[in-house]
Amino acid sequence: MSFFEALGPNYFVRPEEDPQTALNKAASILGKSPIDVLKHGWGGPIHQLMHHPAVRDIIIQHDSPIWIRDSSGKKTTTPTYLSSEWVNFLAYHWRYANLMEMDGREVPMVNPLANFRHTLFFPEAGGGIRFQYVGQGFSALGSSIYIRRLPSRPFELSQLVKNGTLPQGAADCLVSLIKAKAPIIVSGQTGSGKTTLLGALVSELQKSITPLNLLVVEKSHELPLLNSAYRWEEDAEGLVGLEHLAANATQMGLEWLVLGESTGPEAYYVLKAFAQGVPVMTTLHATSATDGISGLAMLALEHVRDSAMLPSFLRTLATQAVISVHLEQTETSSGVLMGQVTGIVEMIDVSGTKPVINPIWHRKRDKSTGLENLSYNAGCTTQFSNTTKFRLHVSGQEFPPRSVRVNGNLARS
Repeated sequence: MSFFEALGPNYFVRPEEDPQTALNKAASILGKSPIDVLKHGWGGPIHQLMHHPAVRDIIIQHDSPIWIRDSSGKKTTTPTYLSSEWVNFLAYHWRYANLMEMDGREVPMVNPLANFRHTLFFPEAGGGIRFQYVGQGFSALGSSIYIRRLPSRPFELSQLVKNGTLPQGAADCLVSLIKAKAPIIVSGQTGSGKTTLLGALVSELQKSITPLNLLVVEKSHELPLLNSAYRWEEDAEGLVGLEHLAANATQMGLEWLVLGESTGPEAYYVLKAFAQGVPVMTTLHATSATDGISGLAMLALEHVRDSAMLPSFLRTLATQAVISVHLEQTETSSGVLMGQVTGIVEMIDVSGTKPVINPIWHRKRDKSTGLENLSYNAGCTTQFSNTTKFRLHVSGQEFPPRSVRVNGNLARS
């Protein structure tokens, strides 16, 4: 019997129970200390949801129905309501359970003015959770918490091809570019699958280059890896942030740097790594592949605080022929939300303060069906920048490979 099987399939702490009393009851049932129960991912009234393999996201707002999104993207609500007291309790102890000894002590609550993101891995759950906590001091509606279940292993590109995220030819293209050490930006909106695609690309990287001096820098431990690698993360209090970690990363003599997400001035050090010849993969929020390139340069300005540097930053991206991949969240007729790659572009020049891009894969309307599909731009083989051509040549890569074209997409001959 596993650790949590002892709870029973129908075990639920009642939401109206006091959190500390409920924790002590669960510990008593299991014959464990409260600290051990928390370390292994006890979730109080949402315990089953957190550990159910079909649940992907959980959104909790004080005294409101809990929102659930399953692994297929469908959303629904549950009749369970949690108070801010419960949200505060779970957020605090998921974050600090490994730093505390709670037995026989009164458990302090989290500061309601706190706002943080953290990641925990629970082996019994087959993965872990990332959660974003916002205390009631930020909202008249009370505390809230957003929970994302994390896989224990990364998705394979072949899985993403199978579920419709991108066609096989586009996956082949990205693999060739990774082997050629082309820097890659993955952009999209929240929930579009940026981290999932990044994890699949890093897996391809780890398959193709061994041994690999790879460093992964993240706000919190989130990106599942195929093989072990150096990992740096922000400290629990956020005193050492991404900017500081990224700055030190550029001095490491790396073969590859993976920055989980670019959200601010740390983007400056992504550009610095590019200029030093270190290939980087990162994600950021943007509305198109082109905006992903512009967005990275704009974020870098937060470090220098000088808008006159924007053209220079864009030239750095053009010189390194950065590849930008964009995803969008789409909803199927059955209500399933899924991420789809809508563009893969290469930056080849700068026009004033705007990037000049070469669309390698782009959305194209199929006249016979009226639908837009991701299609290969055959003309890009002559438009590839000399930098990318040189990278492909040196690494022994060829794109497109010997192939035939079916409806504008690549298929192996």
